[in-house]
Order: sequence, then structure tokens, then C-alpha cells
Amino acid sequence: ILNTLSHGQSALRRLRLRIGVTWLCLCALSAGLFLYWHSGSHGHAYRRKFSAWHNFGAELLFNVRLVFPVLAPLDDDVIFMRIVMASEAGFFAWIRTSMVIHLCANSGATWRSLDRTEQLDDVFWLGRGYAVIAYLLLAMSQQSPQRLRRWMWWSVVVFALPNAVHSTLAACILNPSRFGDVLADALVLALVLWPESLQSVQAMLRRWVETRGATRAAAAIACLISQTDPRDALEQARRSFRSI
Repeated sequence: ILNTLSHGQSALRRLRLRIGVTWLCLCALSAGLFLYWHSGSHGHAYRRKFSAWHNFGAELLFNVRLVFPVLAPLDDDVIFMRIVMASEAGFFAWIRTSMVIHLCANSGATWRSLDRTEQLDDVFWLGRGYAVIAYLLLAMSQQSPQRLRRWMWWSVVVFALPNAVHSTLAACILNPSRFGDVLADALVLALVLWPESLQSVQAMLRRWVETRGATRAAAAIACLISQTDPRDALEQARRSFRSI
């Protein structure tokens, strides 16, 4: 039994690594493509240059970059979930701070060059970003893995729902090409509110990286005992069950 548990913990570590690396690599790829797509432009100038399909592509890349890391940690991996949420909060803070620096450049000349509607659009954009950061920091304080997972999953909704409302208003008032953003936001909301499709992809990935038979069962047992030393877990079991 001790060898099985030790082998299971080793298999579990490999499982965590492979699943985490896969989703985080997809996240990094989508983030890189988004930054390339978005490079050299800020705010309304960026929105006015391109078509609705271009805006749809940029928004979709950003949205899937939010979804991929949520799928990376296993359900009991509290530390990994907190790392994911901390990185998300840092990314949002970096993007929002870059925008504030851009608007305040030349003693605020960029900000003053915008009309009142565009200023309100930017204030709303900044405000909902900082609201997501506050939510992520609050989510990181949750103690149980189940609550942490649930809060982390709903962080995507906290971003996507106000984003969809914002994009719809901006498309109606400022620029019709922003309807491309609305379509991308609707897609990510559908994925998050009906997660069966994402869960099936996650299950296929786990089947791909898992080994079969006793190793899979041992990994499941290792997941239950978490970071407990196998000898301690076995000793606790002997005190609780007669047949061990």
C-alpha cells in the first residue's frame, strides 16, 4: 500500500504538471497574439482603425486568455489556483496602468483631446478592470479548494458580463465596429455559463496525460490525501480501519 501511495503521488505530480503546462502554454500563446494584435495602439484610436471582425478577433484572444488558466489547476491544488488568480490580477493591473499612463501623457493632453462620451467610456473600462482585480484578490482569500475553484471560475463572469454590456453600449453610441467585441463576449459567457463543453475538453486532456490501471487509481488516492506523507496517511488509515 505504501508503494502504491508513493507511486500515486508521483503520478499525481506528473498529472498536475502536464495539465497545467498545457493550459498555461495556450494562455501564453493567446496573450502573445493579443498583444501583437493590440500593439502600438490605445483606446479609441485602436477601435476606430479596424473592422468589427478585427475587433472580434482581438476580444476573443483576450477572452480565451482568461479562460485557459482557470482550467489549469486540479480541483485540490489551492496554491496553483492562487498563483493563477494572482497572475490574472497582475495582468489586469498592468493593462489598466498602461492605459492611465497613456491618458496622462503630455500633462493630460491625450485625456483632454477626448470628448465627454469617450472619457466616460475609458472611465468605465478602467473601473471594471479594477473591479475584476478586487474580486480576484478577494477570491484568493478563500480557504477551501471548492470555494476557491468556484470563485476562480466566476472571475471570468465578473469580467465578461460587464464587458459585454460595455461593448454593446459603445457599439451603439461610439462605434458600430465594437459589435465585434459583443460577439466575442457572448461566446465566452456561453462557455462559462454552460461549462459542459470545456469540462469535456478538460476530461479528454486528463485521459490523454493519465496513465492507466493501478497508476490512475493511485493518483486518485494521492489526490485525496493531498500533500500528506504516505506513511502518515497509512498510519492514520490503520487507526481507522481494521483491514489495513
